[in-house]
Amino acid sequence: MTPTTTWATVRDQHLALIKALSPTSRPTVLFERIPNEAPNLEAFALKSPSASLRKFEIRKAGTMETPVLSNTDIQQEDGVTLIRIAYPSRSSLGASGALDVDQVADEDMNAIRDALENPSNYVSGQRSARCSAFFLPDDDVSIAEIECEFIYYRST
Repeated sequence: MTPTTTWATVRDQHLALIKALSPTSRPTVLFERIPNEAPNLEAFALKSPSASLRKFEIRKAGTMETPVLSNTDIQQEDGVTLIRIAYPSRSSLGASGALDVDQVADEDMNAIRDALENPSNYVSGQRSARCSAFFLPDDDVSIAEIECEFIYYRST
C-alpha cells in the first residue's frame, strides 16, 4: 500500500526543519515563527524592525488542480508552502549595510532550500520538493520568500 500524508503534515515538517537550522551568520539568532495572532509578517516585523531578524511565517499557497493520479484509495496532490522570513533594515546587521543583509538572507535561503529539498527530510507519503527563493529588499524590513512545491499522496 502506498503511504499517504496531508498538506498540514508536510507544512509541520517544513516548520520543524526551519526551526532546527543553525544559521551560519549571526548564529545566536535562530529562526522563530511569528505568533498565530499576528496579522502577517510585515505587520509583525514593522512593530519592531530591529528584533525581526529571522522571524518567519509559513502559509499555504497555490491553486488546487485536478490530481494527476486518482483512484479509490489515494490521490497524487501538488502542494505549495510559502515561507516568508524578515530581515531588519540595512544598518542593523553590520558595517556593510545592505550587503550584510543580502549575505545573511542568501545564506539562510540556501540552507532552508537545501533542508526542504533533501529527500531524507520528506515525510512518509511525500514524493518530491522543489524550492524557489526570492529576496525583496526594503528600507525598513526586507523579506525573503521561499516557495516550496511538493508532491504527496493523500488518501481519499
